[in-house]
Order: sequence, then C-alpha cells, then structure tokens
Amino acid sequence: MLMIVVCSRMTSHNLGLWAKTWGMRFQPSKCNIITFARKKPDVKLAAYKGLLRPVLEYACCVWDPHQSYLQDKLESIQRRSARFISSEFSREPGSMTVILKDLDLPTLAERRKENRLILFSKGFFGKANIPMDRLRHPTRTTRGMHNLHFCQLYSRSNCYKFSFFPKTLKDWNNLPADLIDGLDGHLDPVHYLTNFIRA
Repeated sequence: MLMIVVCSRMTSHNLGLWAKTWGMRFQPSKCNIITFARKKPDVKLAAYKGLLRPVLEYACCVWDPHQSYLQDKLESIQRRSARFISSEFSREPGSMTVILKDLDLPTLAERRKENRLILFSKGFFGKANIPMDRLRHPTRTTRGMHNLHFCQLYSRSNCYKFSFFPKTLKDWNNLPADLIDGLDGHLDPVHYLTNFIRA
C-alpha cells in the first residue's frame, strides 16, 4: 500500500489529477492520505517523530558528524519542523529553546549520543554484533574510573578520532559509577541502561 503525505488539504480526486498530470501511476482509492491541519499540533508532532526524524537519524550511530556546519544543518531541519508543529514563528531570542522544550524535543546531537551509548551497551552485553574484542580495560584504575572503564582510542586523524568507537568510549567512560554498579546482576542491563540514558 502506498503512503502519501500531504501537507495541505488535498482530496483523493485532486491527488489523482495531480498524478495524471505528472505521469504517475497509482490508484488514489488504494492510498492512505495524511493531511496535517494547523489546529492539530499533536498530529504534526507524531508525524515528525514517525516520518521525518527517523530519516534524519538513519544510521546516526555510524554517521555522527563532528563538524559544526553539518550539525547545524540537521538541527535547522528540526527547528523548522518545531516551528511548523507549534505554529510559532517568532524570531525573538530564546524562543526556539522554549518551543523545543514545550514539544519535548531534545537536540538531534543529544539523541545521536544516546543512540551510540545504547548500541555500545548492546555490543558489550552481546545483543549486537559489533567488534568489541579489540577494546581493552586499563591495567590500573583510578578513583574516577567505573568498573566497566575502557582504554581510550587515540588517533591523529579526525576521520577516526570522531568515529563510533573513539567517540563513544569517551562518553561511556564518563557515565556515572553508580549507574554502572547498578548493572551487576541486573536481568536486563541494556534495558536498565537505556531507560537511564533516555530519561
């Protein structure tokens, strides 16, 4: 079944005429048509979370750009979406922060960090097939290290320095020690860790 997303009021008849004009072949009667009304921000928010944000976060554990201009491009899409969802187009300083907070939309950079940590935990506990055999625990521990601390991977090139393992190891090693201690003996440590990270 074909899913058509329409951002204005369009009937199936009009959609059929539009498809005929542009040489597209499908039967409008067999399509689901989603229309977004300005008076339904909850519908627009659900559409953003279900249709647009997954595209922005596709393979984000692997592709997590460190360049500020690439991060800004991604965040600008979410900011424009947030203004459309809330129908708030004020350009006053701080207005965007309020809109994102009201919609409970964390930055995409924060979500990419969360997704990397969750994937890493799945790999550590054997629920994801990622190469963990080359990672090493330090031979000497300090007071600032938790029980599952790993040796940091270093590189002279930014390409490797900001790749999945070096970047995620740094975030993993900075997790609270009491959180890591709470994983011992837990029936589902990945679920426990995920709930903490997503909170």
